[in-house]
Amino acid sequence: MLSYDDYPGGVMDEFQAKTLLRKFKIMTPPGVLVKENSLPDVVPLRYPLVLKAVGHDLLHKSDAGAVILRINNRQQLEESFTDLSSRFLGYKFLIEEMIHGKVEAILGVNNNPTFGHVIMLGAGGILAEIFDDVSFRFIDLSGSDVREMIRETSIGRFVEGFRGIKISENKLVDTVLSLSQLIRKFGRNIVSLDINPLILTEADAFAADAKIVLSR
Repeated sequence: MLSYDDYPGGVMDEFQAKTLLRKFKIMTPPGVLVKENSLPDVVPLRYPLVLKAVGHDLLHKSDAGAVILRINNRQQLEESFTDLSSRFLGYKFLIEEMIHGKVEAILGVNNNPTFGHVIMLGAGGILAEIFDDVSFRFIDLSGSDVREMIRETSIGRFVEGFRGIKISENKLVDTVLSLSQLIRKFGRNIVSLDINPLILTEADAFAADAKIVLSR
């Protein structure tokens, strides 16, 4: 059981959230967590990299300037680390491989006071909210339910391939079902869980960012 009191303000930081996701076989980019002023001499990851400050109060890292993308070599990594660590004192930092994918989705769960946990799948980023390009289901769902959700959004256009871009429907279905399993096991205290973006490729689906908020 997840406990509100184990996390400041009941918020799991990105690293903690992704650790939980991986326990349910939801893929995340390869990465390492480092402390302030402790950039290791060797980072066992492939460039390009992404560097992020992580903390319980950093729910919108891009807006806070806490993310640096497309780090292509060691020198850029050192410069980026110096920059972030000087602006985010006392924080930890997540270094991850940058996933290349042309299709992004948003996958999330909210605990509705009336209906209980509801799962959402849609096109990634703010466009999902602007164009209402999303689909909803109750948390107890089947593979066929997920396939219906995919086709109710623009994501479905990439299942068979669109303009040379194709995604793995099976991997996306597995990811949604894994999230459903996570909520059924640990959802009692989960108010919201957001994966945005979920980067979709022809072979995989990667949770590039994740937020989990708990209730008492």
